[in-house]
Amino acid sequence: MSNHRKGDSISEKSDEHTHTENASHTVASGSGKYKQNSKGNDKDDVANMQALTRKLENPLYDIEKSDLIKQAEQFADEHGLSEDKELFIKAAILAQNPKNFHDLEELSDEDKASLQHEIDHKWRQPYDLYFLAAASGMAAVVQGMDETVVSGAQLYYLPEFGIKNNDLLTGLVNGAPYLCCAVLGCWLTEPLNRWLGRRGTIFLSCTIAALASIWEAFTYSWPQLFAARYVFNLFGPFCS
Repeated sequence: MSNHRKGDSISEKSDEHTHTENASHTVASGSGKYKQNSKGNDKDDVANMQALTRKLENPLYDIEKSDLIKQAEQFADEHGLSEDKELFIKAAILAQNPKNFHDLEELSDEDKASLQHEIDHKWRQPYDLYFLAAASGMAAVVQGMDETVVSGAQLYYLPEFGIKNNDLLTGLVNGAPYLCCAVLGCWLTEPLNRWLGRRGTIFLSCTIAALASIWEAFTYSWPQLFAARYVFNLFGPFCS
């Protein structure tokens, strides 16, 4: 009887050991591997988490340099950029280890000097870049104000148009630009860019938006305001 119990105990321990080994498995992410154990080994968990964090911060960190160079060359060849292959190789190697660029043999002294100059003088950029950023920012402000300032305007136009207690019409008028963009505007993005080009599309979209904004100021009923706000985002590229 005692031997029978000992046999059962040994069998249970063996099953438990087998179950524990099966529970420990390897999850591959990129070329790195992270081992997860059901026993919850703290050191392993910390190491796994650190490796995963490094992978998320920089997907290139654990790729061998030779493989990275091959990937950069392949990318350049596949996209018809073979004449800039060396530039792509440098960019890939730099992206893998940007903080230690001074130690990268693939970069010339001129490359390293340029990178250090960017670090030391991060605000020394071309005037055109600042102008472009300011113009884009003002465009976003204008559109954002026109789309969201309506929240404050509700204090006046809801009673004026007789829809103060009608949540459905209030939401319809407020959401008209987004409704138009989802139903019609965004779908026009591709054909408009194909027919008019990027600049032509942006010019047309901004013109329509400007005219619709003026129209909104001269509405005398909620259907008119709804129509003006709907037309405001008629051309999706302005929003998207």
